[in-house]
Amino acid sequence: MANFCPNCGSSVEANDRFCVECGAALQPSAGPLPGSAAPEASKSRRTDRTGLVWLGAGLAAIVLAALALLYPLPGSDPEPSVARDAPVAPKIAEALKTRLVGKVYEGGDLGAEGWEDLGGGLMAEPIWFHYYRRRDGAYLVLANMALPRRPEAVRTRFRIADVLFIPSLEKGQEVSFYCRQAGQDSRRAIVAVIQPDHDNEQEWWKDVRQAWNISLDAGRLAPINPKGIECANEGWGE
Repeated sequence: MANFCPNCGSSVEANDRFCVECGAALQPSAGPLPGSAAPEASKSRRTDRTGLVWLGAGLAAIVLAALALLYPLPGSDPEPSVARDAPVAPKIAEALKTRLVGKVYEGGDLGAEGWEDLGGGLMAEPIWFHYYRRRDGAYLVLANMALPRRPEAVRTRFRIADVLFIPSLEKGQEVSFYCRQAGQDSRRAIVAVIQPDHDNEQEWWKDVRQAWNISLDAGRLAPINPKGIECANEGWGE
């Protein structure tokens, strides 16, 4: 049986604590206090129908409100999700970690509705990345550990070691996976949000707004100071 978020109507897993779309808590409400009176065992059919009508109207209003946020009218704020996602980003990140960390998969299809597969690659042995973009511009980054390939397997299997949820970026910003500490020859497993200046092309982008390091032993993501981080301009020399 499908489960849906009571706040925005998005599909959720049965064991999710928070909605991955809006961050709303999904825990069931507490039962009656000890000693309190139990509710009546039954109600009339007319009362039941009235309750269902009001429940349906309430759910429809919630769904319409969610659609209005995801698909704003022409001429409205083009980046409404930047402010909307910021307060609930930790809850969304926790929900995504609960659902995905430890999962083993092949290829890039996670079956995550509303997320566009943007591909991935090797960062630094043994860390691989894969990332996705939601329709409102938010990003989901997977830090993967490659598993030994079985003899009959066509593709490599990956175990998701950690996930990173990045709320919608500001205008002109990009996510980069080919970064290093300035002046060092070797790349580290670093994910960064950069502000490239395409009117002033350079081999390494130095305007780094956010950065996360991925540990090579366990694949865990941790925020780091973006100062001194530079990321490769993948189009350099073309």
